[in-house]
Amino acid sequence: MNRLVLCGVFLASISACRNEPTSPPAVSSPTVESSAPPSATPPAVTAVATPTPTAAGSGTPEAVPAIRMFEATEQGDLFATIRAARLRAVEGKRVLVVYVGASWCPPCKRFHEAIQNHSLDEKLAGFDFLYLDMDIVKDKIVETGYASKYIPFFALPTGDGKRGDSFEIKRTDAKAQDELLEKLGAWRPKK
Repeated sequence: MNRLVLCGVFLASISACRNEPTSPPAVSSPTVESSAPPSATPPAVTAVATPTPTAAGSGTPEAVPAIRMFEATEQGDLFATIRAARLRAVEGKRVLVVYVGASWCPPCKRFHEAIQNHSLDEKLAGFDFLYLDMDIVKDKIVETGYASKYIPFFALPTGDGKRGDSFEIKRTDAKAQDELLEKLGAWRPKK
């Protein structure tokens, strides 16, 4: 009888393990941060991740990412997502910027590529970007007041998640990146 009970408990635990949702391992990067422990991740945010670089041949990951980018999802309250991301950034002495763009937008593509290849690490160190994709969360962007005539659009959220100081990039050529970096430079985190 004891063996049957033990086998039943063992089979139940194996079954429970298979039915439990699994999450991908956390990957950190100096430019883009993956999700932190579940309790620290803002609701309705998916982190964009790249492979983990190592510090000067040490084999250990670098401690603090220069730039972190999170992507808002369709689910959840966008104001709550923005407030949680802003609080997390402030606690880390970073600046949260709400960034509205789209996958088809040429300046947005260049900006994402520059973040992925680490070419903006020095210029934008200490920034967290909450990316709102026009094609995914367009209705929420409009509802929350983060809509603009042109993209990419960047805004500093206030404590309640509403749109604060902002700017949009109207050009689509390579000079758009220079304009974007100049304007973001005014928001650089204070050391």
